[in-house]
Amino acid sequence: MLDEGGFERAAQHLHLSQSAISQRLRTLEQTLGCALLIRTSPPQPTAAGHTLLRHIRQLRLMEAAVADQLRPAPGRNISLSVAVNADSLATWFLPGVQPACARQSLLLEVMLDDENYTHSWLQRGEVSGCITALATPLAGGVAEPLGMMEYACVATRCFAAQWFPHGLQGLCWQQAPAISFNRKDSLHAHFIEQHFGVTAAQFPRHLLPSPEAFLSAIRLGLGYGFVPVLQLPNLAHEAELVELAPAQRQRVMLYWQHWRLEPEAAQRLSQAVMAAGQQVLVQLPYITH
Repeated sequence: MLDEGGFERAAQHLHLSQSAISQRLRTLEQTLGCALLIRTSPPQPTAAGHTLLRHIRQLRLMEAAVADQLRPAPGRNISLSVAVNADSLATWFLPGVQPACARQSLLLEVMLDDENYTHSWLQRGEVSGCITALATPLAGGVAEPLGMMEYACVATRCFAAQWFPHGLQGLCWQQAPAISFNRKDSLHAHFIEQHFGVTAAQFPRHLLPSPEAFLSAIRLGLGYGFVPVLQLPNLAHEAELVELAPAQRQRVMLYWQHWRLEPEAAQRLSQAVMAAGQQVLVQLPYITH
């Protein structure tokens, strides 16, 4: 019913009446002694509902893996849901997992979110793994270090000459329009705190929730912003853009969080993600499990 978005659609999908669906839910809640669903539109799971939902989804994946071993079906697709931050999706994630998807006929459903929030998708049991900035593993899960995504603060040469004629000093950041991915994006705030030693409350910014549009807006001179270095492989020879703070690049440590017990298909996807991240992202000697 959560997947279908309501009692009516769930009843249609199961070829049952809505009253039958409601009765089965009440019976299950009485058996477990707790509420599983908040009766809103669409319905939302309670904390206990999230726990049960996570268990059921993991169980379905494992049942599918066992069924495939007992009754192999050539060409049968396996679906997995993952939560990924936009910059990883726009750069290294897809090339990294493509071989595993091709070998196993994997179909991916990617949930896009900020790296500080992707773990909530895993916590709710809606995905089998996530790329996250959270180092502490969830209960029953594992947090594997991938490496650091490195960001360069860039703008067009004309923009830099207009807004930062004497470099990054004074109160330029209070007037110069910035470009952020969305309201969850905290890179600018961290940069201002680090560079100017003040807490960044408000600063003018465009919000563009697309890595491609984000970079295009910077190239058009709409503002300055933090772009993954992986998107600017020839930054040193870039004619159009200038790096505003080359000595103060921002780095975000990323982890692949997944369940400790997972079916073979999810295991192989995890291996592919970790291998790709550790090959492409910045690695530091002290990064440990």
